[in-house]
Amino acid sequence: MLTETANWVIYGARGKVLGFAASPRRALDRALEYARSGAVVLAVAQLASDNVVVFPAQMDRLRKVIAGREVPPIRHTDTFADTIDDLRDA
Repeated sequence: MLTETANWVIYGARGKVLGFAASPRRALDRALEYARSGAVVLAVAQLASDNVVVFPAQMDRLRKVIAGREVPPIRHTDTFADTIDDLRDA
């Protein structure tokens, strides 16, 4: 669901549009970028008749869920290669 394409908008104070995104995931990322730069982010919302609005407390919970499910990429190192070789030899 987080990567499905749709038009999303990031709202700031007094309903000011801070930016747009093409997926809920990207909208969350952009909202965090705006907040880190000092902007007040009030919500991200889908631009459609679905009336989907995500407020800051929900954004925080979604970010925690996303972070818990993401796995950092495995870099190919000599240690990694040795481990793979050991597994093949077993």
